[in-house]
Amino acid sequence: MPRVLILITALVALSGCQSSPQRASAGLYSGGDGLTMGTAVIINAANDAEGTHAVYAWLRGHSSGSKVKRQSLVTEAGRAYDVMEMVATDGSEQSYFFDISKSFGKW
Repeated sequence: MPRVLILITALVALSGCQSSPQRASAGLYSGGDGLTMGTAVIINAANDAEGTHAVYAWLRGHSSGSKVKRQSLVTEAGRAYDVMEMVATDGSEQSYFFDISKSFGKW
């Protein structure tokens, strides 16, 4: 019984360590709406893992219900961009551009 209480206490404590999308996004995104390379969402992450998480979190918040059709890496003028091609539930498609230059290639 004491082991179960310790386990439950630990799980409750650890669940409080997860950040909500609102807290995690503070300062993580800048730039534009992501609809073109010129208005790309700038990902202000420290490394690739954080950057990837940020891209998918942004998509969940802005492209609800859509599925990723294709993800591409594009480099232009010394910048690295993730291009996410999405398919909505009605079949329409939309691409979103993310400037991942700050985190790309950093582990």
